[in-house]
This record gives sequence, C-alpha cells and structure tokens, in this order.
Amino acid sequence: MAVESPNRLLICLRYGIGDLVMELPALRGLRSRLPKAHLTALGAAPAVALLEGDPDFDAVIPAQRFGFQHWGHRGTAAARERLGEWLIAGAFDQVLDASHAVVGVREVISAAAIPVLNTESSFETNEEPLEGRGVRSIWRSAVQAWGLAETGSHPEPNLHISEAVCQSARHFCYQRGLGDRVAVGIAPIASTELKRWPLEQLGKVVRWLTGEQGRPILVFSAPGEEKVARELLAQAVLPGRAEFVPPFHLQQTAALIACCGAFLSNDTGLMHIAAAMDVPTVAVFGPTSQRVYLPAGTVAVSSGSECSHRVTDRFGPSPCLLQNRCLIGRESCISAVSVEQVTAALERVLCHSFEPQQSSQFSRGGA
Repeated sequence: MAVESPNRLLICLRYGIGDLVMELPALRGLRSRLPKAHLTALGAAPAVALLEGDPDFDAVIPAQRFGFQHWGHRGTAAARERLGEWLIAGAFDQVLDASHAVVGVREVISAAAIPVLNTESSFETNEEPLEGRGVRSIWRSAVQAWGLAETGSHPEPNLHISEAVCQSARHFCYQRGLGDRVAVGIAPIASTELKRWPLEQLGKVVRWLTGEQGRPILVFSAPGEEKVARELLAQAVLPGRAEFVPPFHLQQTAALIACCGAFLSNDTGLMHIAAAMDVPTVAVFGPTSQRVYLPAGTVAVSSGSECSHRVTDRFGPSPCLLQNRCLIGRESCISAVSVEQVTAALERVLCHSFEPQQSSQFSRGGA
C-alpha cells in the first residue's frame, strides 16, 4: 500500500449484496493486515446492513445518507457537498476502491485529492474449479493492490451474525413448528425480470416440494417484492407448511436462511448469503455468468444457451440487463430452464442436506 501504516482508511465497498459478500475475504484480510487502523466502510443500502455490528469495521456508512440513490447517480449539488464535508471531517489517509463506488461518490473523492488504491475489475477465466471464481479473483486482486498476505488457500466469505439475531431466527422457525435445518428456503426475488425464473415454473417446484416431497418451505421476500413471494406461497400443496418471510433486516434474513436445510434462488444476493452461511443451495442462472458469480458449494442450473452478449470475463452487468430486455429473443434465457432441471438439482441437494446441525452453524463468524 502507498501509505504503509494508515491510521484512518476509507473503503468503498462493491455495490450489490452479492458483490459485497464476495468481497468479504479481502475485507477480512485487510483488517488482519491493519489491526489498529480505523476502517470506515462506505457502500450502498441494503448491502451495508450486512456489516453493521461487525468488529472488523469501525464505521459502516450507506451512500444514501448523503443523497446518492443508485450506482450511476452523480448526486445533487447538496449531496456532493455533504459528502465532501464528511470526507474532510473524516481526515482519511487513504481511500480503497474508489473506482467501485457510486459514480458521484467517485467524483467527489477524486476532487478531494486523497491517495487512492484500486483493485482490478478483471476476472480470472483460465482456472478450475468453476465454483467460487469471483471470490478468488477479488481476493487475488486485493492481495496485489492492498498488500494482503497470501494464505496459500482461497478464503471463503464469512458473515458476522450475532447470537441474538440467530436466536431470533430460530424462535421464528420454532413458532411455526420448524426445527433447525428442516425447511427449504425459496427466494423468487430478482433485481430484474430477466434474472427471475418464471413464477409459473417455480410454482411447480413448490408443489413438488410441499406435496410429493412433503417438505415445509420458507418463502423469502424483499422490499417491493412481497406480492411475488405471496403469489408463490399460494402454490403450496400444504399451505400450513409454507411460511412467508417478510423483508427483514439483512442480518435477520441471513440467520433465517441459515435455519434452512436447503435453499433455492435466482442469481441474487440471497444466493451469496446462503452460500456464505453454509446452506446447500441451488441457483437458477440466466443472463449472468456462472463463471463469474457462482459461489463455492452452490449447484447452478441454466438453460445452457450460448449468448454473445453474456459477460463472462469480468464483473458487471450484461448489455441485456442494462437495456432491460433480451437482445436476441422475446424472453430471457432463464425462461428456458426446465422444472425437471431444477427438481433434479434439488433432489441431489436434499439427499445430503437434512441432517441435525449444531446451533453454532447459524452464526458463522458471529459472536
């Protein structure tokens, strides 16, 4: 690092929930390298909620506090002024990864003339295994850019979830007659329709799980997507064994996911959280690349269709996601994933996932 022993360091976190989870090993490595430094993490809500109360960070700040609304937002003059004043008051010796910040945040930091170190956005494509490549690429980039100590292995994401939050999640399940690792968690949510496996097909899986398999399910929602979750909930063969999970604080959601014996989702932040909490997961992929985003230990299901627009060699959205439409057909490629593919993947996971677990599993990295 250009500043060998910074006293006050500002870290611009990667934007999305999944991106932040993949970045966690590098962030843990940074704290190990600088155990006495004051580390402030600046990111976007709701992702930054995952770091609240985490002992590796002295402060966790959402960019929305200053008035920045989304990744491409340059911000109003008032928002930029508030951020600039905060940077001056923070007296930061150095900023890490300003290039990954919200556009307006990046511009204000550049004008503040604080020394900046950036990790790369490139991606390692010539390695095996496929699972966990994104995490490994971020880790290696941080080793080179931030001077982290190479461990000889590839660290996995580790969430700090307090025991109190874990107990609350267990109580939620207990009240509904669900023991530890009994239910199958399902998340029909997605950041865009192009990444959402159609509810009609997902509903068939729900009927298979609650009927033929006799499995209870927890259906997870997100702010603004409660209707989607409730529509899926109505597909359960045994309604009494299907429970709706409101859009809780992200740490509470993570603890509830950890209470599940298996998890099914689209390629979303909850997929990365499930993997980080050691929950056997099946993920349905469409326009995003498994080569980049598939977590270690997660089973991917996709149509297998080739697409010249799909980004496979770096982090970031494919062109179809930026334009919010498939560029080669009428429907997203995720629609071509069959129910049979998903149920077959779930069968493999279910055969190994429903075994008694120790309660410590629910607080991976927690107090």
